Amino acid sequence: MSAELMALAPALFQIGVLSALLALSARLVRESGRALAAVFLTFVFSLWLLTDLYWVIYDIMRPDARMPFAANEIGEAAVFLLEAAMLASLRRGSGLARGPAIGALIFAACNVALWVGWSGEWADDLFIGTAYGCFLAQRRWIWAARC
Repeated sequence: MSAELMALAPALFQIGVLSALLALSARLVRESGRALAAVFLTFVFSLWLLTDLYWVIYDIMRPDARMPFAANEIGEAAVFLLEAAMLASLRRGSGLARGPAIGALIFAACNVALWVGWSGEWADDLFIGTAYGCFLAQRRWIWAARC
């Protein structure tokens, strides 16, 4: 097995898993009567699959080429925002719980700071970090509401 294929093996495995999850979530949409959360979940899996396919194809076409800001990163931000929308569609009540949401946003800000320190790409990391923070705030609200 070549080194290039070994480097792509995790992404190819993820593509296989996402393909299976996409098929299962499409069946869930049919069986649930097109529930909004199931539709969002199907969109999340399809978008995540497309971003991974883009990454693998780009890696095959231009190995070792630096890609500071690419379409797959916009797709990853869209995945975070779709996941936040899916969680918001499950939410009962109004507004976010203040404590968990603030904690999630602090966690997201720390992640962005680490990403900027690691890659040095300010615009890219702030863009993705904002979407990641929205997702975490919704996720923390759901977690706090269930406990």
